[in-house]
Amino acid sequence: MSRDIAVERTRMKDDRSCKIFTSYIPVGRIQSVPAIKDLVRSPASKVGVCGYPVIQPELDLKWELTLNVAYFALTTALLVALLASPAGAKPTYAPEPYEALYTVHANGLKVGEMTRKLEKRPDDTWLMESSLYTTGLVALFKDHRLTERSLWRSQNSTLIPLDFQAKHTGGNDDSVERMRFDWKEEVVTYLREGKETKVAVRPGILDKLLYQVALERDLSEGEKHLEYTFADRGEIKTYRFDVIGQEQLETPLGTYQTLKVQREDVTLWVAPALDYTLVQLVQEKKDYTATSYITKLERQE
Repeated sequence: MSRDIAVERTRMKDDRSCKIFTSYIPVGRIQSVPAIKDLVRSPASKVGVCGYPVIQPELDLKWELTLNVAYFALTTALLVALLASPAGAKPTYAPEPYEALYTVHANGLKVGEMTRKLEKRPDDTWLMESSLYTTGLVALFKDHRLTERSLWRSQNSTLIPLDFQAKHTGGNDDSVERMRFDWKEEVVTYLREGKETKVAVRPGILDKLLYQVALERDLSEGEKHLEYTFADRGEIKTYRFDVIGQEQLETPLGTYQTLKVQREDVTLWVAPALDYTLVQLVQEKKDYTATSYITKLERQE
């Protein structure tokens, strides 16, 4: 049995390649498939191609079958290499702008509301804002409002805090505080009432609002045990969360299957169908239980 096999040595402009059966195959791919490597090194070979001998035109049945199997294995490997993502690679996290409204209850009595808003700015930074304020009869006696703002950027799924501000008004407890992150010097400057405190930080540290965005990101990637280190009032703190189960939850937005997440005395429910948005939060203290429920959610284009 005889067969003409067109195998020639070629050089491309920037890359050395072999042409087998009119297909360009990188040298490294030939060496990675044992059947091809053994075949081109066989005693029946004579002319060099890419540093290896080439099969002579006269082949017996054994070599022809080996060649067919090897060629199939090689082309399959190339196809898989072209289509597959790098091993262990995760899709880049892409947050979606939104605005949500929550009601806040203490021991079953509504005492306030909370808004959360995430928006992308023209300079490709992100702004997360949370505002908690008293409402109704409670506001007549204690008109409090706490507004927190986190400015940050995202780089390959990494959340990098830039500036954090918090303002509390109401009663005699009015205060303004700010944290500015200097990643070149790896230091965060905390400002409050004219006093300045500098704390060393390392890559990966968040602020106390941004870690909530990181929680949504990690839950969307299937993480079950989560840990976040963040700067807060001139200190470095760490929170740990665990996914403890799933639960179907009725909300004003509808009924959703949720992930139940816990940290010490705080339990969170997030809805995967709503891009892992927080839909309920319960904090149990010795003398009271605080609960927040989502009542409105708007996605922004």
